[in-house]
Amino acid sequence: MATKMFITKVCVLFSVFCLSFADENLCPPPETVSPCECKNPDDPYIHCKNIREVETLANMVERTGGMKFKYMFIENSSFLYLPTEALITEKFEGLMVSNTTLASLFDKSPSHNSIETIILTYMVWQHGPEFPNFEKITKLKNLQILHTTVKFLGKDFKKSISPALTTLYMGWTKTSGITDGAFENLKSLEYLYITRNRIKKLTRSMFPSPALLKTIDFQSNLIQELPDDMFSDMPNLKSVVLKDNKITLLTESTFGSLLSQLSSLNVDKNSISCNCTFSWIVTKDHSKVLGACQDPEFQKGKRIKQLTDKDFNHCS
Repeated sequence: MATKMFITKVCVLFSVFCLSFADENLCPPPETVSPCECKNPDDPYIHCKNIREVETLANMVERTGGMKFKYMFIENSSFLYLPTEALITEKFEGLMVSNTTLASLFDKSPSHNSIETIILTYMVWQHGPEFPNFEKITKLKNLQILHTTVKFLGKDFKKSISPALTTLYMGWTKTSGITDGAFENLKSLEYLYITRNRIKKLTRSMFPSPALLKTIDFQSNLIQELPDDMFSDMPNLKSVVLKDNKITLLTESTFGSLLSQLSSLNVDKNSISCNCTFSWIVTKDHSKVLGACQDPEFQKGKRIKQLTDKDFNHCS
């Protein structure tokens, strides 16, 4: 009986301790982070807006001393650059910048830091992302650039982005090209989204081999065709999104062996030809293919996953 009462008391004390800890305000005093704000007190982040001077950010961060935060969120601001020594450090796990005008993203390459996530949206920058400054952000796992111009993913991207990256999302970035081998060093990459851009060409050599990719999404680009080996040596691949491109042919050499491992292949809003050369599709499990036939005329509008042997009886 005494043992049972003791255990009960310990459980009650432990519960009180946990509740006290959960209610603890880990934010510094408001004047410390002014003109910014500390939000989400139990796992705090710093929110800054309408900043016009680099020194405002640098001085604010300095006043917080050794405190650490989940991330820094800057929006609706305009200044020369993000001060690396203040922001790309062990103080923050992530950096989010939105609707902000900069001459350069960073003033210099960072030193040791704990940054795992960088999200940049609606940015206006004079010199672009300047990927070489990312080289020492070695813990970066999640990079998202949205509604911000990045015209080309070149050798500077290839050399500079951390191999630890697991997610890359670039949307509405006006990207028209990707250099060969751009992602070959990203051996941990699992989720790749380069959407609503101007990409015309993809090659297998852009990616590592083997690749750990689970999702590849290039919807709303200008892709016309894919090479035969596009998805080779990608054993974890489950979702491929090619919706709203310029693709007309789904060839067996590219997609035939892939279908059995996918949970979804989205080719909607492409002018897919369902002529006799496409008869191979009914020999595979094509129930996960999202898309419709554009020609021949008598097949127009028919969903690809509904095609059967009878739809190709006219083929000799």
